Amino acid sequence: MNIKLPVSLDVLVLLLLVPAFMIEQGQSFLLSVALLLYIGIELAYPLSDYKELPQTFDKTRLTFLLRLLLLFIILFAATGLPLFENVIFRVLTKPEPNGYTPAYLDLHDGALQMEIAVAALSEGVNPYAMRFDNTPMKFHTMIGGIEVPEMPYFHYFAYLPGYLILSTPFYQLMTQSGLLYDQRLIYFLFYLLFIFLLPLFVKAPVHKLLLISAVALNPKLVNPVITGMNDIVVIFFLGLTCYLTMKKRLLWAALFLGLACTVKQSAWFFVPFYALLVWQMIPIEQRKNTLIKMVCVMAIFPILFLVPFFLWDPNAFVTDIFSYPAGNVAFNYPIRGYSIGVILVGFGFIESPLDSFPFWIFQLVIGVPILILLFKYQWQRNNIGIMLICAGFFTFAFGFLSRFFQENYLGYVAVIITLGILLTPVTEKLFQEKIE
Repeated sequence: MNIKLPVSLDVLVLLLLVPAFMIEQGQSFLLSVALLLYIGIELAYPLSDYKELPQTFDKTRLTFLLRLLLLFIILFAATGLPLFENVIFRVLTKPEPNGYTPAYLDLHDGALQMEIAVAALSEGVNPYAMRFDNTPMKFHTMIGGIEVPEMPYFHYFAYLPGYLILSTPFYQLMTQSGLLYDQRLIYFLFYLLFIFLLPLFVKAPVHKLLLISAVALNPKLVNPVITGMNDIVVIFFLGLTCYLTMKKRLLWAALFLGLACTVKQSAWFFVPFYALLVWQMIPIEQRKNTLIKMVCVMAIFPILFLVPFFLWDPNAFVTDIFSYPAGNVAFNYPIRGYSIGVILVGFGFIESPLDSFPFWIFQLVIGVPILILLFKYQWQRNNIGIMLICAGFFTFAFGFLSRFFQENYLGYVAVIITLGILLTPVTEKLFQEKIE
């Protein structure tokens, strides 16, 4: 039974998401006016029948551009406006004598720690070997409502060097210009890049609008960008990897996938599914040479970004990047979020959320069979969309079986899976045409 909707899917998505932002943020006027105009244009001149935009500038292209402009206004009202309000409040608020400012309440502790680490690196200090208790990090005393005897991020810096290196040019530019460096501005820049990347995946104007509204307006992506969580950076690079793969630019795709792996550990779970994708994508006679080239190219950024920090202080680097997230350090990050650890604490199998626990057993016993099943599923239906769905689901499963799996991680998974669902119909033809 085929049901023809009175409006396109992007309108339905906006009707669900925009009122939620209006309630949460109070940006009612700008959001409501833009939404009403968007719906009005849809009713007056729907775009659902067009498979792609016409080459000449006509009424169809003008209608699309007007809806795109209104969608950008909605995105700015939901994301950019509250973010810039927080940044301006920080600029205008004079710190107290001890260095505290209430502007820190709107800034995620990870963004604040990244700012401190970037500044330290610019002075020649190793962020993985330094302490953060004599920095503004001292004003944070709780993690997600859990009081700890001493904050773990006084001792550890869990972020990969890619963030540091990508942020350093912006830090140098802003500080030398006499401006306050705010890490949220960097993440907002990558959010904008991701928005402009999304419509390039598809040709139909309605599909372009749907991708932007359903993926970029996801509250679990928007809210982390506003507060300064860094998932948007790895999301952009993974999206760029997928786009270049669609265009059959595999070496460029491998380059940016390697860059993603220097930014955040979550990108590592993407790699095996991407490897399976290109294995089936490349003709057998070209497979060996192409894969060797891709592996070499993919290794460029990890060698340039990760190896120097490892050689700088191997023990500090391994402790911060691997041991700390695993909960095998002196000052553990508390068990929290959407993880099996919270359940175990709740039932008393783990006495305290600060205790160490071998979560790797769950990841091995449960995670490996899930990985095999997902590989089998992807092998039978392989395309970029299916690959994204499988990678997102495995990331969620692995995260659930970990020490902590926080709200922004859930947002990362939601974005990856949503993108995969929407791209699956578009990328099914990719494997009908082998790489030439």
